[in-house]
Amino acid sequence: MSAGRSAATPRLCSCIDQVAGRTLSRAEQRETARYIRDPEKLQEMKLDDRPRAEEMWRTYDRFVNAARTACG
Repeated sequence: MSAGRSAATPRLCSCIDQVAGRTLSRAEQRETARYIRDPEKLQEMKLDDRPRAEEMWRTYDRFVNAARTACG
């Protein structure tokens, strides 16, 4: 998964989508998609010390780890 968008294949995208469906709520999926589109927003959220941002960071981190494990 670290190869970036150039390595995105339909199979990889499908796998990540399945992991997202199992690990994230619909709202979390939308928020995660925003972070993927705009990594600067992800960095802002990571540095934000408000409880909601900290919880979202833990949720995002769990999703990424699950996707790496499941999808390679």
